[in-house]
Amino acid sequence: MTRLMRSIDPRRRPQDDLYAHVNGSWLDQHDLPAGVHIDGAFRELWNLADNRIQSLIDDDGPDGPLNTLYESINQRVPVDELEPTLALEPDLALVGGLRTPADLATALARLHRVGIHGPFDLAIAYCREQAIYLPKVKISEQWRSADPPSDARAAAANAVLIKLSSTPSTHSVSMTPSRLDVDFPGFAWTTWLRELGVSTDAVPTVVVADQEAIARMVQFMRVLPLRSLEEWVRWRVTSARADHFGLAFGSQSARCVVERFAGPELASRYSKRFTSPSSVSFVVDMFERIRDAFARLIDDSEWCSPSGRRAAIAKLRSVTLWTGTHHSGNSVDLDVRREDPVGNVRRGFESLWNIEVARIGQAFHRGLDANRIYSANGFYDHESRELVIPPGLMNPPFFDLALPDAYNYGAIGVIIGHELAHCLDLVEWGAAAPAEWSTGDEDEFRSRVRCLINQCVAGVPTLTDEEPVLDLAGVLNEVLCDHIGVRIALDALAALRGATDLRHLFFAAWVWTMRAKCDDTEAADRIVRDPHPPADVRCSWVLRNSDAFHDAFGVRRGDRMWIPLDERFVLWGR
Repeated sequence: MTRLMRSIDPRRRPQDDLYAHVNGSWLDQHDLPAGVHIDGAFRELWNLADNRIQSLIDDDGPDGPLNTLYESINQRVPVDELEPTLALEPDLALVGGLRTPADLATALARLHRVGIHGPFDLAIAYCREQAIYLPKVKISEQWRSADPPSDARAAAANAVLIKLSSTPSTHSVSMTPSRLDVDFPGFAWTTWLRELGVSTDAVPTVVVADQEAIARMVQFMRVLPLRSLEEWVRWRVTSARADHFGLAFGSQSARCVVERFAGPELASRYSKRFTSPSSVSFVVDMFERIRDAFARLIDDSEWCSPSGRRAAIAKLRSVTLWTGTHHSGNSVDLDVRREDPVGNVRRGFESLWNIEVARIGQAFHRGLDANRIYSANGFYDHESRELVIPPGLMNPPFFDLALPDAYNYGAIGVIIGHELAHCLDLVEWGAAAPAEWSTGDEDEFRSRVRCLINQCVAGVPTLTDEEPVLDLAGVLNEVLCDHIGVRIALDALAALRGATDLRHLFFAAWVWTMRAKCDDTEAADRIVRDPHPPADVRCSWVLRNSDAFHDAFGVRRGDRMWIPLDERFVLWGR
């Protein structure tokens, strides 16, 4: 609380800009650390998590498998010396001498198994409709954002792959493996799946996302000579292994690899040492109260039909909370050899992939995604309808049992509310609006969201053909959840304490934990790649539409935060 108070800038009125009022002194006085492009509350927690994970690795002892793996990977080999080394020969040998599309598919699949992703990614994802895990084909994120050297860029036909920036499809489709060859001809899909350990005879269904991007990628690969693709994939081998061995991020990369291979073991140690039962109990109770507040808000939405409200509340009630303290999942069988860092990584990824493939056809169970238990953020999974608030988030400045409820509800409570709102967000509406919702419900929903759309479009500058395309749909969805998350967290606090004078601390805690400072390069990059608006825009956008904020701070016409009552966005409630 002391740090928050020191951050306040009394020269800036909250009625004009609460974000600048609460964070002004911090923004003016805080310098970005060397080599850091963005800093703030979230990075503060990530640093804490990194230090804690490092302590767990160090405690393994010099001869322990975790510490041995970490030290073997954390070697500083110059980038220009990495590709020629004998250590990469097993990876590079998979790429050489490609003669047919089947050769390319085989090479990409075998590299995928050892941690090097090609243009297509195969994930083992839970399918809610069939209630089992299925293979899911999508465009690899590494290939969306890759920035190869100039010679590889030229070989890749004027950087078409780099400019492949189509937004991932909102919806996924299920199909038989053989239909991949029909819908996306030109790539040896059956060979690729078989080499990845997926039998097309035993697995009747695959899920396909990013359909437009996949079609464009396959079309591009059909016309590009195999020699050019071979050069590109060789660059990916070098780039991926450089990341694994800390050439780009030093010890952080080594920790990430250890976390990936030993996730459940580290999670168990992390929970025992750094997570208190009282904190978890408080967060679970907070989740229930915020969900109850959301249900009351939906039930009070007279614009929605009774059947529509019941359906929305039923979906809300189906969401489960996972706090990371009870977990299952398999760490890989670490065959660690101190003098064989590349072999350690290849064997680790291979073992991890075998564990993943074995999940195909199984019912949902709580696995452990790499590093989520230490994450400084919340998550919502649409398929499993699971909301994750990991122990890494249950720390100051987002959570502190010693501070008033108003602070905690404004900090971690809003994150819970935001993630809970995703169960009824634009993705859910677009994927499958409940059958119980009438045409009138859908029309009114669109009408209300139109208010937010108009605000979104008005706040985005006109772009030229040379500028990157923003993911406006993603921005809109995140802002929608921000609006709902703030409101239901505040409603839950009011129901718990029943005092309106707590609102100042609630709102201050939220904008304080949202604070961020970044350099110009990072700011420009995030506008394109991050659906969340910049922190100051994000906070002001929500607050200007909040009746509670206007009332708490006495915002009046003429204040910069003022929006007329009839122009404020309201979805659920009145």
